[in-house]
Amino acid sequence: MGRISDWISFVLSKSSTDSASELQSKAEHGDAEAQYYTKAVRRYQEAADQGDVDAQYNLGYHYFAGLGVPQNYVLAHMWFSLAASSEDIILPDQQDQAIGKRDLVASKMTRYQIAEAQRLAREWKPEKEK
Repeated sequence: MGRISDWISFVLSKSSTDSASELQSKAEHGDAEAQYYTKAVRRYQEAADQGDVDAQYNLGYHYFAGLGVPQNYVLAHMWFSLAASSEDIILPDQQDQAIGKRDLVASKMTRYQIAEAQRLAREWKPEKEK
């Protein structure tokens, strides 16, 4: 596992533990919405890790809103930044949307959190297909 993946796992284990365990409990007890978001996040994560810009944007949204994962502005900012800077943007307004969402997330973050998100985005490298 790469350093960023390790960091993401660490943050998720430390941040919002109640939220994470509540989500896991809901998914295990048949909450269809929780199961849907959890599965969606897994799929987005796999594709985002390989550089898929749509998956990066969607993963950023899920971290921002706390859908399928504990809410995490640092990771939301990182994924929106990666989506905004991708060379694979297809739709004309896609980059503007990613930038707008990244800036919205940044307005809710401390300077330290923004710096951490920017560092993660700089260090991020796509994984090879599995």
